[in-house]
Amino acid sequence: MAARPAPARAASASAEGGPPGGSEAVGRPDAAGTPGPPAEPGPILASNPGFRRPPSPPAYPRQAIARGIEGTVLLRVLIGPDGETIEIRIHRSSGAVLLDQAAVEAVRRWAFRPALVGGRAVPAWVEVPVRFRLD
Repeated sequence: MAARPAPARAASASAEGGPPGGSEAVGRPDAAGTPGPPAEPGPILASNPGFRRPPSPPAYPRQAIARGIEGTVLLRVLIGPDGETIEIRIHRSSGAVLLDQAAVEAVRRWAFRPALVGGRAVPAWVEVPVRFRLD
């Protein structure tokens, strides 16, 4: 009867479904319309997120247990260059608000390692599936 975090995974970024802010630097035109210096790159979508300590599974909401509700929540988590969680978004709902909220609360407590690009810590989105299954 315990909620189990599914193994963390990430998808590759795409123009169609990636999170806000791509990893490519783009010059912005100035007032005269000429390209300016490249903009600071936005967060990347990282693969294989690392953890500073093992993630603890979310608490399975009692009401969901009583109602026999199961499901998987897919979260997108923005991790800062210091490894701190900046933002959590529900990318795909389990279909049950109780499970979605429990997943967000649990992931908020997880300690991620920052993504590295060229040996430098950068902000990154990671996708984290959290599965709730009654045994």
